[in-house]
Amino acid sequence: MQTRIPPELRSVTKTVLPITGIDKAPEMEHHDPSNVIRHGDRYYLWFTEHLSVKLGNDGFRDTYLKLATSTNGLHWQVQGIALDKGAPGASDEKGVLTSYVVPADGKWFLFHLAVGPEFTDPQHSRRGLWAAEAETPDGPWRKRYGAPVLWPGEDGAWDELCCDDPNVLFRKGQWWLYYKGRRRGSHPMDSYIGLATSDRITGPYTKHPANPLMTGHAASVWNHRHGVAAVGGEVDAPGDSCVRWSEDGIHFVEAGVFPNKSTGFLVEQPGAPARGVRWGFDVVRNLHPRFIYRFDCSMHLPQNSRS
Repeated sequence: MQTRIPPELRSVTKTVLPITGIDKAPEMEHHDPSNVIRHGDRYYLWFTEHLSVKLGNDGFRDTYLKLATSTNGLHWQVQGIALDKGAPGASDEKGVLTSYVVPADGKWFLFHLAVGPEFTDPQHSRRGLWAAEAETPDGPWRKRYGAPVLWPGEDGAWDELCCDDPNVLFRKGQWWLYYKGRRRGSHPMDSYIGLATSDRITGPYTKHPANPLMTGHAASVWNHRHGVAAVGGEVDAPGDSCVRWSEDGIHFVEAGVFPNKSTGFLVEQPGAPARGVRWGFDVVRNLHPRFIYRFDCSMHLPQNSRS
């Protein structure tokens, strides 16, 4: 049973801040910002880069993940390619994208979508989530090629086409992996968000029987107070610009409004108090080449309040 919706999720503000260092590139698309993490004295952000779709890239082929770091969240330095596409024949030979990074078991894990040799058509070629690991968020990242972290469902399932856009939370002694899925041949706006859980960060993950939990494309999900909050992404899809709240992380209700396309928030590391989100990155809408920008928001608890 749902209780009172946290007030900071009801009336949300979003303010764009100027940044330096993550420049717009005339022929390159920058999108799918990861969650932002703080490690030592630096902030870390990963994002997808590839040739503009207007120059023939469909957004899946020849994609790779770049890393940018900052000491203050405003002035950034791109460190180069963090994770590149794989060798011919590998499960990621055509590209890697949509990342989420989390520490566990003394290591760091970079969850991402991998596009393999069988990929020919974004509307019909299946693709799933994989993971890479490193001793620090600076890398180098070692790809875990043994098996995917999560793979699309059987023919006819709501997620038969893809498992994408990961968000990995630690709740109730387990890892909760929220992900996007949809059917073959469906419009990208007809996407849904599901949940899979595991006792181990690397899986195996079991899909929740209540899936799909809500609509959304490139959703962002985070631990909030004693529950879970989410924004749907892709405001062109009806209802997906709302903030959602759940007591149990499974049954979500609409709370407020937060127009966004593909958002990565600064999130607390596992075990830290879940006091909400203050800032992050989003993707400019309806332009090519796409680029990412920073914003501040009000979806956090007041300084002196209890969670």
